[in-house]
Amino acid sequence: MVGLSSKLGISGQALSKQQKAIAFGSWFGWALDGYDLVLMLFVISSVNQLFLSQMILRLVC
Repeated sequence: MVGLSSKLGISGQALSKQQKAIAFGSWFGWALDGYDLVLMLFVISSVNQLFLSQMILRLVC
């Protein structure tokens, strides 16, 4: 009977330094995706408020 690890091509060997760096980079990028989204929404709302307030001032004056 063939185990799942052999079907997936996973051996019992430890990851190399390069493989660890790639795995960490992938995880870190995934982890930061949520923060990027929050930051982009904050920047977009700040810029919109800035331009909206200037547009309102131009219309009033």
